[in-house]
Amino acid sequence: MKTKHIVFVLPSLHGGGAEGVVVRLSHGLLNRGYKVSILTLESRQQYIIDDQIEVKTLSSLEGQANKFLKLLSSFMQLFNLIRYIKKNDACYIGFLERPILYVGFARLFLKFPCIASFRNHTSSHLMSGRDSFWGRRFAFIYRRLLATSSRKFDHLDFLSKAARMDFDENFFDTSAKAQKDFNVSVIYNGYNVSKMSVKATKYSAFPLLDDLMVRKPCLVSVGRIEQQKGHLNFLHVLAGLKAENLDATYVVVGDGALKEELVSLSRKLSLELVDLTRCTSGNLNHADVIVTGFVENPFAILSRAKYFVFPSLWEGFGNALVEALCVGTPVLSSDCPVGPREILDIPLDRKVEEKVTGAGGFLLPLLPNEKWDDFDKIKRIWTEGVSDALRLEKEEYSALRQDAVQRAAFFSEPKQLDAWEEIIKALPDSRLRSKY
Repeated sequence: MKTKHIVFVLPSLHGGGAEGVVVRLSHGLLNRGYKVSILTLESRQQYIIDDQIEVKTLSSLEGQANKFLKLLSSFMQLFNLIRYIKKNDACYIGFLERPILYVGFARLFLKFPCIASFRNHTSSHLMSGRDSFWGRRFAFIYRRLLATSSRKFDHLDFLSKAARMDFDENFFDTSAKAQKDFNVSVIYNGYNVSKMSVKATKYSAFPLLDDLMVRKPCLVSVGRIEQQKGHLNFLHVLAGLKAENLDATYVVVGDGALKEELVSLSRKLSLELVDLTRCTSGNLNHADVIVTGFVENPFAILSRAKYFVFPSLWEGFGNALVEALCVGTPVLSSDCPVGPREILDIPLDRKVEEKVTGAGGFLLPLLPNEKWDDFDKIKRIWTEGVSDALRLEKEEYSALRQDAVQRAAFFSEPKQLDAWEEIIKALPDSRLRSKY
């Protein structure tokens, strides 16, 4: 492809997942001599973007708008996108489902090079929160539209092998011989390992916590306190560790809608909780659970942890897992879809019925909530697995930390940029023309 102009299309620049990936990719491609633009469907933005990168919003819609306004605004977004494509000869990359729909629709009328980048476990994402009859109907229609739109692209990219397998099973088989009009790839997220390592050497915003983590083994989770992240489920494991007289503290770095439920369940399980968002002083020595709220530099806490705990029920990939590996902290992860298996280099077809050792940490069965029938069995597996991990000999634990750093190198930003650049260069010529 001759053009050096890359245009990313995504819902907004508000959020830490795919949005952060686009920002890092944009700066990386800019440094490699590309002209880069970012088109957002909504106006929310929380990132600092280089002035050389064009940022354009296709509507003034905010994320809090009601469904009617979102539907009305979608026509304006699509109209503005097609108008932009007509004026700008470039390669267009749709990030996430809605932008993929829009860019694919534009390909019905215009011929231009484009890539669809799927950054979720797509079928789970479409069904999330749609348990009602009409919700299921909507998901069915959306799925058909997305499958049709995806066939219009020159290249389909997936966040992980498991995400591609999900797409093949629930949308269409991308590897079938009949599919000759596009190429397919899997490109993992890229991470600035050296930058994270520098941040890890800093002190956190909580001197008392820094002091505690030197003297006592701490298990750290980073993320929003909500059902998906599984913090509440892990409290039952922590209570089991306490019953075995294992002295460890669970540090939750984040905030969220279920914070009060976390406090309530801690009390119910006789776990002492300290909320640093309400009290930054006091004795942390006897705390079983510490909640920090949002912190600017989580790597300062991550790097001092004994283990990073990842009890999620599902994920788009699991960025926090890789970030823990980047600062040399071994992980204890739930076998959730998708991400942990590939991050820890564990075969996708391997059964995980007990603790499995991976590259830089351990994988355990999906940790459900207490209402599930097999909750007690899996809680026991987790309690034993975490207990064994905490009792590792010094030499074994040091080797595990070294494995974590080595595995993190696999997800470095330069490798990701090389993969993207290879795809972009292989695209057809970008001369824009109408198909009609």
